Amino acid sequence: MQWLSRRVGGRANRRTSRFGSFGSRRGQSQRGPAWRGRIWRRLVRAAVAAVMAGLLCALSTLFIVGSGAADLYMHGLRRDTVSADGDNPFTDRVLYVDDDSSAAHAAEDKNADETSRAAAAQLASVPSSIWLEPDKLPPTRVGPAVTAVMKQAAYTGTMPVFVVYGIPGRDCGGYSASDMRDDEYVAWVQEIVDAVSAWQGVVPAVIVEPDALAMMTDCPALESKMPLLTIAVRALATSGAAVYIDAGHSGWVDAETMASLLLRAGVENVRGFSLNVSNYNVTAAERAYGEQLSQLTGGRYVIDTSRNGNGHGNEPDSAWCNVSGARVGEEPGATTYGAQDAALWIKTPGESDGTCNAGPQAGQWWPEQAESLLGWS
Repeated sequence: MQWLSRRVGGRANRRTSRFGSFGSRRGQSQRGPAWRGRIWRRLVRAAVAAVMAGLLCALSTLFIVGSGAADLYMHGLRRDTVSADGDNPFTDRVLYVDDDSSAAHAAEDKNADETSRAAAAQLASVPSSIWLEPDKLPPTRVGPAVTAVMKQAAYTGTMPVFVVYGIPGRDCGGYSASDMRDDEYVAWVQEIVDAVSAWQGVVPAVIVEPDALAMMTDCPALESKMPLLTIAVRALATSGAAVYIDAGHSGWVDAETMASLLLRAGVENVRGFSLNVSNYNVTAAERAYGEQLSQLTGGRYVIDTSRNGNGHGNEPDSAWCNVSGARVGEEPGATTYGAQDAALWIKTPGESDGTCNAGPQAGQWWPEQAESLLGWS
């Protein structure tokens, strides 16, 4: 406002010194029709300049956020659902590399040894998913976090993969439990939807609530949250993202039961389902399971291959927590196998599953595991 006052004051002073006081009839009579013509021409030029400035501002926005008009930020729009009937959303798209991942931070940790930093850097260079969890990104913070990723994705022309992981009763009281209230969860999910749908031209993938459906078969407290999950799925379906409801893995729930759960959750409203999230089952087993589920539901699927390169390693197939002898699997990208859309690194390799097998808290970076997954130790 001080800047504006100086500008306005300076302009008034210049006019007074040149033409005399605006309140003086003498000053007006001396200016006459010619003066009024000059003023009119100035007003026209000012209006044209304002229009051109607005146009230039709009054009500059195009180049800032992306390569074309479809990449403009447009708040509040409802975008078309990415359904199972359309083309593979991963085809010809480059996946987003998160420079704020735990692996990326570990690669810059000056307190770590050279080998640990090198392992982290190698894992950080591969696209992995961005987990949205209410304990880390609560309401009012999750929206801006998603917006920042979407903006960067628009600028780089890449496809981010988000994981929505916050449903009340999550993990049935296990390592990754959540105490979020139902009403808070609905608002939290809507914040994510608003942030995603605002960016036209960016089609992210969204993995919805890992383990939730599979755990409903033996966790009554979580089973009661099915209506809440359905609300989340319907909301996310309007965001323009390729949405995949998590369906556990091939060694957990039989295909018929899981198909029924997926249909109750609203899989017909989205692209499909995800498999093997944070698990170690080999791709062949997950594909066989995925094809069964696809035939029963009509959905397409993605498989988490982040740590399934050596199956369950040195442990039985039932092992799921910080499995020793595991290795990273197929790098992320589109696939053409059956109803499978893509292989993804949904779990960030190097993050602990929880305090088992000498691991730190769930989600914390574990240098020893990172090196082991690469076969360096």
